[in-house]
Amino acid sequence: MRPVARKVLLLGWDAADWTVIRPLLAAGKMPHLAGLMARGVAGNIATLYPVLSPTLWTSIATGKRPPKHGVLGFSEPTPDGLAVRPCSVLSRTTKALWNILAQSGKRSIVVGWWPSYPAEPIPGGIVSNHFQKVPDDPDTPLPPLAAGVVSPEHVAEAVADLRVKPTEIPLDVLRMFVPRCDEVDQTSDKSLHDLAKILAETLSIHAAATDLLEREPWDFAAVYFDTVDHACHRFMRFHPPRQAWVPEREFELYQDVVANVYRHHDAMLGRYLELAGPDAHVILLSDHGFHADERRLAWIPAEPAGPADEHRHFGIVVMAGPGLRSGERIHGTSVLDLTPTVLALFGLPVGDDMDGVPQLQAWADPPPVERIPSWDDVPGDDGRHPAESLHDPRAAAAQLEQLVALGYISPLPDDRAKAVRETVCELDYNLARALDDGGSPQLGIPILERLWEEWPDQHRFGIHLLGMYARAGRIAERRKTLETLRERAARFATEAQEKLAALPAEDADADDPIAQETPEARRRRFERRKLAELAVGLRLDRAEAEQAFLEGDHAACAAAIAPLVAKEAAGESLGFSDAAFLASRLVDLGRPGEALPIIERLLAADPETPMLAALKAEILFRRRDWEGVVAAASEGLGLIYFNPRLHLILGMALARLGEHSDAINELHVALRQNPALVPAYVALEQLHKHDPLKALEYRRQARSLRERRQRLRQERAVTVPAEAAAEYDFSARCLAPPQAGARTAEEVVVGSGLPRSGTSMLMRVLEAGGLPILTDGLRPADENNRLGYYEYEPVKDLARGKPAAAWIGGAAGRAVKVVAPLVPYLPAGVPVRLLVLHRPLGQVLASQEAMKGRLGTTARVSAATLSKRFIAELDGLDALVASRPTWKVLHVAYERMLADPLSECHRIAVFLGSGFDVTAAAAAVDPSQRRCLWNKKGVRNLFPVAAGDTALVGETGQGASQKRFLTPFSRTKKKPDPAASCGISSGLG
Repeated sequence: MRPVARKVLLLGWDAADWTVIRPLLAAGKMPHLAGLMARGVAGNIATLYPVLSPTLWTSIATGKRPPKHGVLGFSEPTPDGLAVRPCSVLSRTTKALWNILAQSGKRSIVVGWWPSYPAEPIPGGIVSNHFQKVPDDPDTPLPPLAAGVVSPEHVAEAVADLRVKPTEIPLDVLRMFVPRCDEVDQTSDKSLHDLAKILAETLSIHAAATDLLEREPWDFAAVYFDTVDHACHRFMRFHPPRQAWVPEREFELYQDVVANVYRHHDAMLGRYLELAGPDAHVILLSDHGFHADERRLAWIPAEPAGPADEHRHFGIVVMAGPGLRSGERIHGTSVLDLTPTVLALFGLPVGDDMDGVPQLQAWADPPPVERIPSWDDVPGDDGRHPAESLHDPRAAAAQLEQLVALGYISPLPDDRAKAVRETVCELDYNLARALDDGGSPQLGIPILERLWEEWPDQHRFGIHLLGMYARAGRIAERRKTLETLRERAARFATEAQEKLAALPAEDADADDPIAQETPEARRRRFERRKLAELAVGLRLDRAEAEQAFLEGDHAACAAAIAPLVAKEAAGESLGFSDAAFLASRLVDLGRPGEALPIIERLLAADPETPMLAALKAEILFRRRDWEGVVAAASEGLGLIYFNPRLHLILGMALARLGEHSDAINELHVALRQNPALVPAYVALEQLHKHDPLKALEYRRQARSLRERRQRLRQERAVTVPAEAAAEYDFSARCLAPPQAGARTAEEVVVGSGLPRSGTSMLMRVLEAGGLPILTDGLRPADENNRLGYYEYEPVKDLARGKPAAAWIGGAAGRAVKVVAPLVPYLPAGVPVRLLVLHRPLGQVLASQEAMKGRLGTTARVSAATLSKRFIAELDGLDALVASRPTWKVLHVAYERMLADPLSECHRIAVFLGSGFDVTAAAAAVDPSQRRCLWNKKGVRNLFPVAAGDTALVGETGQGASQKRFLTPFSRTKKKPDPAASCGISSGLG
């Protein structure tokens, strides 16, 4: 594939939207953007759901959906699961664009990308998204750049002094954005302070980016600004025209802010175009838009990502450079397409595992696209952090919760434990929604079911389950969920009303959006808003109408929408959402004549609503208006290309028009997006009547799909599959011959393994063999460990930051039990002989769940998530030992220890040196204490081995007869002058 780009400059304007830009372009107030569009192509770019900036910008940088790249939210648990931190690049599980380019011999400059901390050591340099975060206090000096904020070191030294503090933004600059800023009472209204903070961070990023682009050699550059997004969340409520719920005085003061922020970005764009030069390819895009019309929200939902509801589905994309078309519009672009498009510009292959495609419609002469299975499989230095530094934040928290529940780690303080649990809840929620958005609702359903069980007052989980059950064809479960949602909404509404009535009166006026708040006041306001939302209850009439239709009760569906039909007939104004819902149900009920005028009216108000274009195409299809179908479907696909049903409708309409080649292409696109579309195979069979072999193959595929659907319906009526645990192959390391010399008196013998992997048995074997044991007996034997735990209480506090120095000296020459997740907390300088006991993970997790049941703990974690974390812990032990010269390790197989204790104890004796009694140690192995048996196929035997051992991993309520199968796990200078940097005059606005 021939390259067309020598340099590519990518500018990210978070939340930039054509609805604000177009009037500014028409007024000549964004000349640099106008010029870029004149020599390139421009259009909408479709976002993903959930609409969260860290996940979206990672999708932009990887070409993959969130379940593939691993960044799932704004915050994440720390690697030890003990606290919460902002999302980081360490949870990204795939290569970003700059990693791929590094392997291809290209240098990249990346500034401000979210998330990019800690900065990766790529050729070129990264200024991470932590760079612009500085103290607000005017008396606090700028701290030195912490490790990881910028890479490499010479880049850090160059940009360290370019950061700008909010207090350094003069009033003259603020006046450019708020012309009447002198009238603001800053003692009660902190809007100017908020604006100064936004501008200071913008100028810090701009200064660092322009400095590096001017001085450093580069092939690719990516600069990200969150200014538009932050300014819109803060000031869009004041943007013209004034909404009825906005006070007139505040509107007069702040109505120009959003437009002037866009004009500021245009001024900065001019500087980037100068630095890139005329031969560079420039791409400007946003991750989503922002509602700027009457659909603005007066009330933000009281949930962690509630402000995302202000985001609009479409952002902007502009591309210009040699070999691209000029002055034209492109259609159907997604945020997933950026990375494949840049790879195509550089003449590099696109990964088959990428969810986006190169936007070849922008090329004047589109090249053939080369493909490889995955860039992740391409070896070589890609500038990523070492694999051992990466982590799965959800798994880290799940592991900690499990260990606390089992008693192997001391509990966290309540506030920290709550913060971690809530963070993991959001990450799981975002993962479930992302799976649904990617066309896999069946994978997201078990996650949401688990969350809703744990957080029953979170109606959003139930609401999303309704949609996911419908898309998965699980109608009976949707009915049950709807009934549960109605019951919970009524119950929690009553409770919330009572709690609101009991709140102090001074909290009642804590909703002023521009007043200064303390963190405690902000928390109280958020809690009050949550109660207020619960107190209102839920409106479920629309959900009931849809349920009736899904159940085939068209009369009940018609009755449910009758009030909306009456309002529409009477000329009453229905809200956009209600009107769109009504049109959709009317189409379902075979009443297109009533639906079409509503759709036409809504499209006139907002022509960029994909669902309406799709509805219009369906109506015209039923009317056999094939040319109308082609026009409406093309319009809808120009907004969102990922719509398999619309491709199907378009393909069938083209077939009716005799455009057989185009029809076949559209039907194949539909099947690529959804391989389960039976009508597409039927249509393809009809289009290949001249080729009996191909027609037969399409007929067979259609029949196979119908039979598969029937089987799934029958299986679903019996049971719902739970999340499966992962397994790993530990046999090779357990067969390796022990290698160790004579043991010294200073060495500590550490018996380790996962909780419930037989570590207590291992300690008993060591004791019987003659090793003194460091234990305090504070945890007595019980039904879970009838022969004792052999634990030492201070070990449990290692993960909470309490060092081992106070007791490790007393462990010299003795054996101490330390479960595998706590081993890295042991001091590196202490000589250790580490014995690691390995038991199949399915058995470990089943035994853990059984123990939790006997202890009466309620913590529920995903078996799949937890097992991946445990695998990582076990895999990391060898690397840990290799990094500590005085450490040695021996891996022992649990199953072999039970089957042939004499041989395994002999291996232990060789590892520990002389003085270990093999015969006595082997006699201490007692297979009768085994808690959870599995058969040879990896399926848990369905009878309890000991009293009370009845729990199943991930049990979903079907009872002890449900079988669980294990699936294999694949591891696979001068500070800038703020006024000059703005590039705008004081008369702006």
